[in-house]
Amino acid sequence: VYAAERAINLQRRLAQRRIERAIRETNTEAAEVQNGFLDLNQEMDAASTGLAKRRRSGSHQSVHSTGSAAEDSGNGKMASGPRNIWNGEESMSGRTAAQTTGSSVHLRDNRAVFVKGIPLRYGTEDITSLFGGSSSVESILLLTDRQGAFHGQAKVVLSSVDALITALDKNGTKIGDGFISVHIFKAHHHPPKPSVAEVSVEVCGFSPETGNKQLGNIAKDAGPMIRVRRNQAGDTAFVTMGSQVAASKAVNLLNGYVVDGCTLSAKLAADAGGTERKRELSSIKTRQTSNFIPRATATSRPAKK
Repeated sequence: VYAAERAINLQRRLAQRRIERAIRETNTEAAEVQNGFLDLNQEMDAASTGLAKRRRSGSHQSVHSTGSAAEDSGNGKMASGPRNIWNGEESMSGRTAAQTTGSSVHLRDNRAVFVKGIPLRYGTEDITSLFGGSSSVESILLLTDRQGAFHGQAKVVLSSVDALITALDKNGTKIGDGFISVHIFKAHHHPPKPSVAEVSVEVCGFSPETGNKQLGNIAKDAGPMIRVRRNQAGDTAFVTMGSQVAASKAVNLLNGYVVDGCTLSAKLAADAGGTERKRELSSIKTRQTSNFIPRATATSRPAKK
């Protein structure tokens, strides 16, 4: 099964290189080549999915059939599925295409893998040695959150297709007390926002003419500013910063700052502005509920005469 997967991956890379060569040589039929490559990619993915399912099932019959298919391919008798895919690659390589931005980006050779579960004590040197040394690894990007904390995830770009296949074989390898996960790197169009330790700064002493935007613009010089809110009375503002360091800088910046003729006073808030607002709304609802007099129920109403 592993040998068949490697053969499929190599066929895919060869097809990509042939199509890229055709794109560089001529300037027509870009859409036709791109659609053909998408069909080829879908067939490759379907074949890989089928092999993965057979590998998970643990069936000896699938292993023997895969071995016979590989043996037939060595004798010049490729199985019907891979043979059709290979013929499709050969026919596509003979076509002419136009070099456009979309097609060149889609056909770009992707040798990057996403690695998860790396021990936190590991650095780039350790990751490089894990994937075969500097001769196999082209670059490493340690993925961190907004505060710069490393959570055991990295993007590793391999130098060749063989190094990529070797890296994918390390999926599930035990390192220390855990296991690493290695998959083809796919960039998200809308990546999830990293978790942020929000810290609020309580600001008082401003005039009624001072707006939240003015306070936010002042706080932006200290670091990432998320939002500005006020209490119900409007005499206290809560400037939420993206980190503890940014909040401390914002306190030093806002405290004593003169805006609209008034001197501001700032300090770290005990609670975030959102929590303070929720408490105020909760207290208002409680007071309204205590003053509410329910209507008489059907059993307590006097009967109509």
